[in-house]
Amino acid sequence: MSILFLGLSWFVVVFLIHLGIWKIRVPEQPFKMLLFIFLFFAMVGFVFWWLIPTDFFPDYFMQTTGIEFVHAELLFLCLAISYMFFYQGLKTQSASISMVMMVAEAGEKGIDRSAFNSIISDEKLIKPRIRFLTSTGMAFISGEKYILTTKGKLYARSFAWYRKCLKLPEYGG
Repeated sequence: MSILFLGLSWFVVVFLIHLGIWKIRVPEQPFKMLLFIFLFFAMVGFVFWWLIPTDFFPDYFMQTTGIEFVHAELLFLCLAISYMFFYQGLKTQSASISMVMMVAEAGEKGIDRSAFNSIISDEKLIKPRIRFLTSTGMAFISGEKYILTTKGKLYARSFAWYRKCLKLPEYGG
């Protein structure tokens, strides 16, 4: 139980620190900053464990052995990595989430299909993704064509391989 308590409470403390930093100012590169924050506090956790005597906390509160602490740190890191990927998903614009939010805002009356179709356009769904490919160096424009770079080909092949491993169709959403 101390593993769960220690790992989860340490994650909550660092999460609250992250929220405090974001309240002051959202960093220009939030994913890198999140990675730094969580790795920094993982190291701080190791330092605290080595510096604080094992009898510092009362028995009923928390008495951890070295292996329990390592497990708590692994739990903390798993939660941190999961949260970082969740944060990336929230940060990016998703067509599905945009559509669900529009329908949710319409409430019980719903949204007219023609109005919905006019809101959802290539300008809002496709073109931002194409710009993302070129801005991240995964594709470039040659005349009127988009051509994948080596980085883009690697990215595409990794998804194709993963989908094949999961026995999913080669293309799909």
